[in-house]
This record gives sequence, structure tokens and C-alpha cells, in this order.
Amino acid sequence: MSQALTHEMVFLKMPVVHMEDRQRQSTGICLRLGLGAIEVFLPNPPSGRFSWLEFILPDTGYRVKVLGECANVIQNENGYAVLFKYKHIFPRDRTALSALFTATHVA
Repeated sequence: MSQALTHEMVFLKMPVVHMEDRQRQSTGICLRLGLGAIEVFLPNPPSGRFSWLEFILPDTGYRVKVLGECANVIQNENGYAVLFKYKHIFPRDRTALSALFTATHVA
């Protein structure tokens, strides 16, 4: 796992919708969130390299959607911890995510 990718991540639990395509969707739990990556606990591992991920930022109610590239998968007895690095994030979503981290570092 890349140290640079996970360096600026914070522990945060929230639901995440994992979409591989229209027929294959599941709900996972965010374990860590960063400006360049998200770690999600999923019941099943991703079947492909890329997945859409959607989550609502805490305290703001803002919905973020990112295209994530699977960077690491760790299996345990309950499911899979999957690290996704962002391949695409819409500009407004990046701004909202950055604002969350700015507010977290200021507080």
C-alpha cells in the first residue's frame, strides 16, 4: 500500500455506495477518507479495476461521486477492506471534499 496515498487520510465511518455497473451495486462502510483516496469495507471484492463510489459528506449533506481505481484489497473473515485511489472526481465534489479537510485541520 502506497504510504503517500494513505498519509493524509482520516478515520471516518459513513455509508458508501459501490457501483461496478447498473446491476452490481453494494453498500459498504468508509473506513478512511482522504483527498486522493478512500478505504471502504465491502461484503465482496470489486470484480474490476474501476468502480464508482458515492457518499454523503458528514455535517454538510453534500453527495460526492468519484471514480475509484482499486489499489489494494485486504480480506478478513467479515469482508474486504478496499483502498480506492481517485481516478476522477468532479470539480464541485473536490471542492466540497477539500473544504471538509480544511475545516477538520482548522478545528
